[in-house]
Amino acid sequence: MAPIKTRLPRNLGPRVKRELLTAPADSTLICAAELSPKVSGEQLEAKMVEFGGKVRSHSADARLITIEIPAARLRDLAAMQGVVYVELAQTYTP
Repeated sequence: MAPIKTRLPRNLGPRVKRELLTAPADSTLICAAELSPKVSGEQLEAKMVEFGGKVRSHSADARLITIEIPAARLRDLAAMQGVVYVELAQTYTP
């Protein structure tokens, strides 16, 4: 694993930070991104796809997008204008 050269963005949640630090660079993560109400979710969705992500769901009312994204592109996702917070998505298992 290569050493981290820069600090991780503040809007990455603790679970996604841990996963980013421990996951292989070529891994894909499923994350939930909270969006600012000041930006268009559709525009952000298109940019996320440009980063190599695959949008799994988008809730305009909740301002949330769930996306599969390469771990190497998480910093880019967090730096996007309009992305408030990014966390590793969890699946509910009873």
